[in-house]
Amino acid sequence: MLIIGAVLGLFPLALGSVGTFMSVKHLRDKVVLRRRGVTVEALSAHKLHGRSEYRFIDGEGHKRTFKSSLNTGRLEVTYDPRNSKRMAASILLLLAVPVTVLAER
Repeated sequence: MLIIGAVLGLFPLALGSVGTFMSVKHLRDKVVLRRRGVTVEALSAHKLHGRSEYRFIDGEGHKRTFKSSLNTGRLEVTYDPRNSKRMAASILLLLAVPVTVLAER
């Protein structure tokens, strides 16, 4: 019985740890992008499964895509020229935590 209680107690701990890791990673990316990122306007190409895909051309002329649960026609996207996978929507940092927690469902 004690082992079952320990296993059931570890499940919420694991979920909380994963949620904390994702939030810290997202906020770290936002800080890095705020320091060296380039902000561009991206246009919505299409919606798929409730998420919009935005397309834009970076400073070097490469076509890039960004998927977001924010469904607008235009979105300001900040990208890292050094790391092609690091992108984020340009929203207030105060709103970044609730959006991250609610969007990672």
